[in-house]
Amino acid sequence: MSAPKFTPGPWYAKSGDSQMCSEDTTVARLGQRASDATHWWIFSPANDHGDSDADADLIAAAPELYAALAALMPAVDSEIEQRQFGGYDKDFIELKRLSDAAHAALAKAVQP
Repeated sequence: MSAPKFTPGPWYAKSGDSQMCSEDTTVARLGQRASDATHWWIFSPANDHGDSDADADLIAAAPELYAALAALMPAVDSEIEQRQFGGYDKDFIELKRLSDAAHAALAKAVQP
């Protein structure tokens, strides 16, 4: 797999009248908020903007990435539990760290 060309994360969403609502690197402008007609902007604290086409591809792939990760996590969590209670402490610690990051990413995608 080649190195990604999209703008490095973490990315965050913020609403505002213009991209000047944040000093960070603008990744994308999305549709308007229904409540006040401002736009949603996606920003990254990265110093350099990645390839815009790659950013768009990543945004377009987000629903499938979310679904794939959500489907994978029960198996990962089961493996962690088996390793943890099977006496393989050092084998589960890194997998648990990665699992926690994945669960946090999934939660970020559906926060109110």
